[in-house]
Amino acid sequence: MTVYLEVPALFSAYMVEPTSIRIVKINGVNLANPIPVASVHDVGDHNRNGVPDLTVKFDRASLVRVLSRE
Repeated sequence: MTVYLEVPALFSAYMVEPTSIRIVKINGVNLANPIPVASVHDVGDHNRNGVPDLTVKFDRASLVRVLSRE
């Protein structure tokens, strides 16, 4: 799953440590084992709004396993 992250105006997407990004909650439920980023791609402007965003990917199989338990 590809995710595009924009950070608040006081910060920059370049300031984010990608290995610190995790999915910790789904539909309001905390995950016992947060899902870490599988890969980091780049900083760009995916939605062309002038705000840089960080592109990361999460492992689809990990998400499917968690969602199938819901």
